Amino acid sequence: WCFTAGITLTLLLRITPSVNFVILFILMIIALKMHMEKRRAIQ
Repeated sequence: WCFTAGITLTLLLRITPSVNFVILFILMIIALKMHMEKRRAIQ
């Protein structure tokens, strides 16, 4: 998952260097939410 996200981020970096920071922030939030949900499910 991280690998595909990295590829998409690099492609977006080449296309729109001004929006890449926002996309990276959103991806980080989604990843954190998924991680927290997995922890809750395990417990």
